[in-house]
Amino acid sequence: MTVLETTSPGTATTRMTRVLFVGTSLTGLAFSATNFSHAIDQARFVDLAWDTVVATALWSVPIVLLLLSWWAPLATLRAVAVAYMGIFLLAVLTWPFAQLVPRIPDGTQPWIINLLPMAVFAGALVLPAVGAWISLAVLCLAVGALRFLADGGTSLSIPVQDTLFNAMYVSLFVAIILVTLRAGRQRDIEADRTANDTIIAAAAEAQNLERATAALLTHDEVIATLITAARSTDATAAMVTGYATRALQRLDALAATSDDPTSLVPAHALVSLLRETVGALADTVRFHAPEPAGILVPTSVLRALSDATAEAVRNSLRHAGDSERRVTAVVTDTGAIVEIVDDGAGFDSSSVTSERFGIRFSIVHRMSLVEGGSAELDSTPGKGTRIVLHWMRGPQ
Repeated sequence: MTVLETTSPGTATTRMTRVLFVGTSLTGLAFSATNFSHAIDQARFVDLAWDTVVATALWSVPIVLLLLSWWAPLATLRAVAVAYMGIFLLAVLTWPFAQLVPRIPDGTQPWIINLLPMAVFAGALVLPAVGAWISLAVLCLAVGALRFLADGGTSLSIPVQDTLFNAMYVSLFVAIILVTLRAGRQRDIEADRTANDTIIAAAAEAQNLERATAALLTHDEVIATLITAARSTDATAAMVTGYATRALQRLDALAATSDDPTSLVPAHALVSLLRETVGALADTVRFHAPEPAGILVPTSVLRALSDATAEAVRNSLRHAGDSERRVTAVVTDTGAIVEIVDDGAGFDSSSVTSERFGIRFSIVHRMSLVEGGSAELDSTPGKGTRIVLHWMRGPQ
């Protein structure tokens, strides 16, 4: 069963960040592969133990990052990226001490300089924009200084040219990374704003449903009770009592929606409200509820379960066509479970995104707002849809 959550794994920023981590790790692997022979050629000019440790670390981290980018928490990915930056900078700073010759022959640059792009890109992914540009400048200057020292410290022209070229080259990609992350954050802000508007609209719709329920209750129970009472005889006295008891129960359930959210109502009020909610939407939906446990339910939970059930039934009415629908409500000593099932066309539940406001916000988010609340969705194309609302009763 798929459990839908309202937290970040589905946000645009998270998706874009993961893609950028994949791109950064692939960049590191590409530069590592193209510089492998270069590193082998220069191995005789530096300390072997130092060269082995540095090469192993700088070549293995991109592989680890690529594997983790698909599933690990972003905090883990950022930690790996920071580790790569630290290893790279430490390697640049310690190369002069590991170099065994005064000057690398043929004026070639140390092989680790070619891994600069991944270190800079990693910084852009884990640091704020200002920090990303500062890290770029620091790493480029460190690489320029290494080129100067590895070349024997005889000329500044080549190190300066290399530093400027490296800075301009990696700056373009850093700008792309920062703009991409900013676009993801902006999209998340817009999605949150739209979600809030949707929840407000859902609340207004719920108020309309309450008015309709009140009208139905007045017609079906209150007036019927009054008419029967007016025509009461000894034979119908018991019937009047039954009608009146039912009307009072349903009035209690309806009034509970206007109470303080922290107040408590009997479990039968929850069941009655759910029955009224479903009946007000469609009289073809089968509703079943065993005798509820004698517990008290917070009004906030009553509202959440009623509103989420209404949205689930509405979704079924909109999308499931002419199918059989049933709602089952079970209230026990440990909490409440409401199951909304239809045998309609169904859909791929793994494709539900933040844009599906009816499911994501009016059902899942609404249930997450109450303590102990959650929602689950199970749907398969051609096999119908099942939505389960949970409320776990906390310590009393």
